[in-house]
Amino acid sequence: MCRVSQSFDVVFSNAVLHWIPREKQPAVLSRIFHALKPGGRFIFELGGYGNTDSVHAALRSEMERRGLNYTMPFYFPTIGEYAQLVEQSGLLMRKAVLFDRPTLLADPDGLRNWINMFVQDPFNGIPLAEKTQIITRVVEQLRPSLYQGGKWCIDYVRLRGEAKRPT
Repeated sequence: MCRVSQSFDVVFSNAVLHWIPREKQPAVLSRIFHALKPGGRFIFELGGYGNTDSVHAALRSEMERRGLNYTMPFYFPTIGEYAQLVEQSGLLMRKAVLFDRPTLLADPDGLRNWINMFVQDPFNGIPLAEKTQIITRVVEQLRPSLYQGGKWCIDYVRLRGEAKRPT
C-alpha cells in the first residue's frame, strides 16, 4: 500500500471498500486517517450487510450441492461493524446509513453477466463448462424473484457514511 506525501481535506471512496477483505480494512482505514488533515472528512459508500444476498445464497447452495466450497468474495459490513473499524483507526463516525438500493440490470442476460463480471474468485479452479452450468442454474432459480418486466433487478444494499479526523 502506498503512502501519499500530502494531506487532504476529504477522502472519498465509492464502491471500493467491499472489495477489500475484512482483515485488511484496519490498514486501509489507517492510511485514510493519515491522508486526512486534522478536521478532514472521509466520505464513503460500499456494499453493506445483505448486499446481493439472494445471488450469493443461490451460488453457495448450487456449489455446495455439487460438493464445492463457496467463499464470499466481498466484505459487506453492518453499520456497527464498520463504525467500530473506522473509529479504531482514529476517525470519528459522524453518520452512517444502511439502505436498500434495488439496481436494474438492463440486459436480458444481466444476472449472468453480473455474476461473470463480479463473482470470479469462487470459480477459481472450476472448469468453464461446470461454471456455466452453475450460473445457468442460479439464473433460473432467481428468475422468479429478480426478473420482473423483462429486466433483472438485483438486491443491492449500500452502506454510506461520513467520518472525521479529529482536530
